[in-house]
Amino acid sequence: MSASRRFFACGLVALVAMTASPAREADGAKAAPGHPRRAATKPALILGANEIVGSLALPGRPLVISALLVPGADSTGPIVVPLPAGLVIRLTDERGAAVTIDFAAIASTPPSTNAGADAPQQAYWLADEAATLRLVPGRYRVTADAGPAIRVSSGNLVVEAAGTGAERRAAFIRIERGMLLGRLPDALNEADRLVAADSTDADAWEARGELLLADDRSEEASTAFSAARRVERDAAIETLELARRQRAAIFRTMEKRGRVLVGKAQR
Repeated sequence: MSASRRFFACGLVALVAMTASPAREADGAKAAPGHPRRAATKPALILGANEIVGSLALPGRPLVISALLVPGADSTGPIVVPLPAGLVIRLTDERGAAVTIDFAAIASTPPSTNAGADAPQQAYWLADEAATLRLVPGRYRVTADAGPAIRVSSGNLVVEAAGTGAERRAAFIRIERGMLLGRLPDALNEADRLVAADSTDADAWEARGELLLADDRSEEASTAFSAARRVERDAAIETLELARRQRAAIFRTMEKRGRVLVGKAQR
């Protein structure tokens, strides 16, 4: 999956986690006669770093840490706990030595009342350009102390030296940062720079389309999606998801022009 698609198809990571969640397996399930009940499982905190670009980072570039809190389960159903207040993110190097770096909490989602009791919660932290200057190329682990009630699945991070594609990946992280901070113009400027640098970058066109759609500029979004599809067709890799997003943009444009009833678009 492309870098931008991984990010902007919000909920993909959550969907994978929910599919594998013990809470999903146990929710409403009863042990069959003659079989023991499933053992209780703790809620799990799943950590990641710069996941939209394959957990890669550059010194002096933004670093986004993500956390997904998946409910546990026991014989009575899901075990739901809130994200711990003041959760501290830690970074360690290949030798296990702590790396001093400042992370700022930038976004979180509380348990949803519409998605069911076992819906995961998400949170994000950011280390800015100044904070990551001290990082040297190598492998790192992202950890946190969430307390005895939550098991933690650490994340991996590879800090790379500048090279082919590294700055492009950093640009996608800046797009993610702009979205998480509610700075849509900043994110769109990054997408515009990517498209200007390489008009055959389907990921950049798709990112631009998603940002324009979020800004309710559906006609421009449709044009961007069309450009992404054209590039992908030329490379024989066009995806159904990209076609679906373009249709959503076209439908939104028709809504705004009063040609269809509002609320009928499939998004």
